[in-house]
Amino acid sequence: MKNKYGVAVVGISLEGIGNRHITSVIQNVNTEPIMICEVNEEWAKNRSEHYGVPYCTDYHDLLDREDIDIAIICTPDNLHADMIADFLAAGKHVLCEKPLALTLEDCQKILDAEKKSDSKLMVGQICRKTPAFVKAKQIVDEGVIGEITYIESEYAHNYSVMPIHWRNSYEVPRHPFTGGACHSVDLLRWFCGDPTEVFAYGNHKLLGPKYGPCDDTMCSLMKFPNDVVGRVFVSIGCMSPGTGIRTLIYGTKGTIVMANNDRHITLYLGSFGFEKSDKILGGQLYKNGIQIPVSLNSHNTAAELADFIDILQNDKDVDVNAREGANTVAVCVAAIESSKTGMPVKVKYCE
Repeated sequence: MKNKYGVAVVGISLEGIGNRHITSVIQNVNTEPIMICEVNEEWAKNRSEHYGVPYCTDYHDLLDREDIDIAIICTPDNLHADMIADFLAAGKHVLCEKPLALTLEDCQKILDAEKKSDSKLMVGQICRKTPAFVKAKQIVDEGVIGEITYIESEYAHNYSVMPIHWRNSYEVPRHPFTGGACHSVDLLRWFCGDPTEVFAYGNHKLLGPKYGPCDDTMCSLMKFPNDVVGRVFVSIGCMSPGTGIRTLIYGTKGTIVMANNDRHITLYLGSFGFEKSDKILGGQLYKNGIQIPVSLNSHNTAAELADFIDILQNDKDVDVNAREGANTVAVCVAAIESSKTGMPVKVKYCE
């Protein structure tokens, strides 16, 4: 079992998610930051000086480095497929930021590369490490709210307060349903499985043309196994204090209300007393439900990295592997198609 893994973080702007990843690498006792890779040399120099980690501007320079065991990819989504394939072929393990890709074709390329490689690939669907959602999954799996009947989640953001960059590109359009709502879609899949059919509407009323050609608001209904109905809403122009991922789960015995930026989740049960409250760790009983305190950590890259290291050290299967990432993208692609055609769309999953 290896005790120390050399890590390269690929794609690190001045304020982007790459900064959280390199910080997690520095803080983890089982990882050592070897290199920062960023095509914008001004950013690369700045981050290199800030973290005290060497930099390069071309990820190909990392492929043959024997001191690099893991590549963490935080580049624009349309670049993921080629980078993942190259790193896996070079024998590197890969942790790739969500979404896995923007198209089914790129997802299939990644799946094929994963099959050919002995290395492991994890997709950074970070909501699966968010404390509120982790606690809700525990409650659902214990059968506390019974059988799920309906589930909904939203990705509410405001891109107008963010710089204009690759997310707003006309050359490679990044639809917010894939780029942002993949968080909510992946959450619904985590709780309910793979939907078979989706139906969606969208509009473009909040953001101007400079923010890209895609709809800035969209809502999709989804048909899940076991007759479960789901809904995902996304807006990248609404008035919102940061990234809000409010999620509700309705079951035959109770309901869970939560968000990534709330300090508690609320559990409503058909009948409950203090003995029920005691069963749910840390819960307090109120007339409006059981409020269960959770820590705030909506971008829990430290837990993500720790999980990946545990998987590597103990040769475990990756829970959020390429298949999981590809299936989330497939649902997003189907929803976007439905919004364009005005018709329900059967979800097409990769082979």
